[in-house]
Amino acid sequence: MRGLYYFRPPYGVNFKNDFYNDNADFVKTESKKWLRELYRVLKEGSHCYLFTGTKSLNLWLTNIEESGFEFKNIINVPAYCNGQYLKNNFYFRTEHILFLSKGKSKNFNKVDFIPTSEAWLNDKRNAKKQEYTYSYPNFWNFIFVNEKASTKKLLHPNQKNSKLLEILVKLSTNEGDIVLDCFSGSGSLAQACIETGRNFLCCEKDEKYVEIVNQRIKNITKKDARLTIKSIEQTEQIKKNLI
Repeated sequence: MRGLYYFRPPYGVNFKNDFYNDNADFVKTESKKWLRELYRVLKEGSHCYLFTGTKSLNLWLTNIEESGFEFKNIINVPAYCNGQYLKNNFYFRTEHILFLSKGKSKNFNKVDFIPTSEAWLNDKRNAKKQEYTYSYPNFWNFIFVNEKASTKKLLHPNQKNSKLLEILVKLSTNEGDIVLDCFSGSGSLAQACIETGRNFLCCEKDEKYVEIVNQRIKNITKKDARLTIKSIEQTEQIKKNLI
């Protein structure tokens, strides 16, 4: 598969509510297989972005080394958090995006999202006077990883900021490339691809969220969505055919 893989698997922190069951044992058991099969289907040089929390970092970093992917960096992005008051720890206000590549990483596209500092913009040594820099830091304090809303107002309890995903899609793919998302959730990645002219392949096993993604795509494109999966069984069969 050409392009990019956006990977937002369950965190494995045993969080459970009416929407979501994030079982640690399940993630620990399946994570190696997920990475191995993703590595197999991606084209050489492709990028992979894996979203995870602080307490899951060790699991993923260990498995990445064994999967064949090259670990490149970690992008740290602030996250909206509600109700955290910890007396014996620092509260968790960032999410980590592990940046991986299959083989030698292709170069980033030039994307205008990090303004050049005023000092360098006015420096006499800066002949080009570019408004934006194309040397990208790994701490993004200008955007949040998730949508700001209560869980009841969100389409999904871990709904990602589509504007953030648009930046990643633009950096790592060209118009017409394919972006793969096997944990589609509310369809934020699908929206980012539509807005940037990329093709996308989304998988989601929860029928409720399949319908949510369908409607979200339809609202953006004014056309019927192509995600026509109607059952968990059909979703699982498509995943088997993919890998």
